Amino acid sequence: MSINDFNKIYKGYSLNDGDFLLTIVGTIGRTAIYRQSKDKIAFQRSVAIIRGKEEIIDNYFLMFSFQLPTIKKILQRVTSISAQPGIYLRDLSNIEVWYPVISEQQKIIALLKNICNLIAANEQVPKLVIKIVKNFLANSLHLN
Repeated sequence: MSINDFNKIYKGYSLNDGDFLLTIVGTIGRTAIYRQSKDKIAFQRSVAIIRGKEEIIDNYFLMFSFQLPTIKKILQRVTSISAQPGIYLRDLSNIEVWYPVISEQQKIIALLKNICNLIAANEQVPKLVIKIVKNFLANSLHLN
């Protein structure tokens, strides 16, 4: 992408550390939290940048909320079908997300992050077992 193209796309928005990102064109509903980067990043209309009011809702809570089956169904319902499925920003802004007070959100986020970390660690176990078995077999073949 040329610098001119980047500047044309990027002039309409800015990314801030901690912004909630949601794919709204093509593959609908993928979520992420943006972490500050030295790389210049530009999205066309495929990603919505969502910022909750920090004193009211945590962006991580928003991200986890948009992963819930009920919100996923709402996203499917408001998706316009064409050559490439998409969600209009006005439809996105009409989606209501329930949220508790910020202190409760932070407790929920901490619990969900711990669960995600445990899942990620458990996904590594089979790979480690295979590696150990391969090393054992390789070593035992050399011993004979």
